[in-house]
Order: sequence, then C-alpha cells, then structure tokens
Amino acid sequence: MKEAEARRIALAAQGFTHQDRDSKKDWRHIAGTIEDLHLLQIDSVNVLVRSHYLPLFSRLGNYPRDTLDARTLAKTKRHMFECWAHEASLVPMTLHPLMRWRMNRARNGDGNYKAYDQFTREELWCVIRDLHAARNITIVLVTHDLREAVFLADRIFVMSARPGRIVAERVVDIARPRDLEVTFTPQFSGIVHELREHIVKARQ
Repeated sequence: MKEAEARRIALAAQGFTHQDRDSKKDWRHIAGTIEDLHLLQIDSVNVLVRSHYLPLFSRLGNYPRDTLDARTLAKTKRHMFECWAHEASLVPMTLHPLMRWRMNRARNGDGNYKAYDQFTREELWCVIRDLHAARNITIVLVTHDLREAVFLADRIFVMSARPGRIVAERVVDIARPRDLEVTFTPQFSGIVHELREHIVKARQ
C-alpha cells in the first residue's frame, strides 16, 4: 500500500470524506456523525468557536448548531450528557449506563478522583489570585469552601441560611502575594476555624 493510499484510508475512517458538504444538514446527519465519533470533547477556550462544534463541521460542512445545542444542552430530550470520558466531553446517552460507575466514583471522591479534585481546585485558586494581581480588579466570590475563601479574599462575609443575612465579617490580614504554602500556617488555620465557628452558631 502506498503512503497516499494509507492517508486516504485513515481520513475516510475518521469520517472526513463526506460527499456533499454543501447540502442541508439536519439532526440525522449530526447524530450519525456523533455515533461514529462516540464523543465530542468540550473546550470553551478557542479563538474561533467552542471546540465541540468543530469536529462536526470538519466532517459535515455547515450544519445547524442550534440543533446540536438543543440535543446537548436542553433540559429535556437530550441526546448527549456531560461526562469525564477522555477529557470533559459530551457523550451519547446510550453510554450513560456504562459510565455511571465512574461518575459515582468521581462524585464520591473515591480513588484518585479526590486528589484530582483537590489539585484542580488549588490550581484554580492560583489562577484567580494571579488574575487579581495582574488586573487589579475587584472580585466577588461566593463559595462554601472556607480554605478557598481565606486564600483568595481580603474580606469575608459569613451568611446565614435563608433568608440570607450577614452574621460575621472577617478581614483576612495575611500578606500578599499568597502561595499555597500559607494554607498550612497556624494563622491561616486559625481564620478557617474562626469562620467555621460563626457558621456553626448561625445554624443553631
């Protein structure tokens, strides 16, 4: 087999040989392509469009994106669901029963998922910290994570349950810039425990 023939076979196997890219497409064409691909990887950071739109366009040509949105983002009659497959992805509903065990492990923090979740959370803290320092902007953050609040905030307001009201205010007097090592210091832990006590009292 010649190299050019091998390339054509590989492209055909990936669905890049649609004969009529200019014809009008509907859900039947979209669904058939999704079934061939098995998933659409989600990535909102793209200079053109969100990345899960691109694999279908590269194989079908122009297609109604609103139809895809209706079958992937709507509350009813969805054809796909979000799941951590290869990466964060949209996966056909037919695979949902096969993925539930993995989704339950992630939800419960079993195995490696607990560590992944913690590392990802701390990386996000640093992204927000660096954005605040670079842009000198005011950020309002609503969170249930006390460590996150203390790491990121200059001032923390503790809210009661509904109807929500402010039950405590705490200025975070930890010097900036803050790195993750500060989360292991007695000063940091003391503020976290102080906030926890306010929450416990508010629940009584």
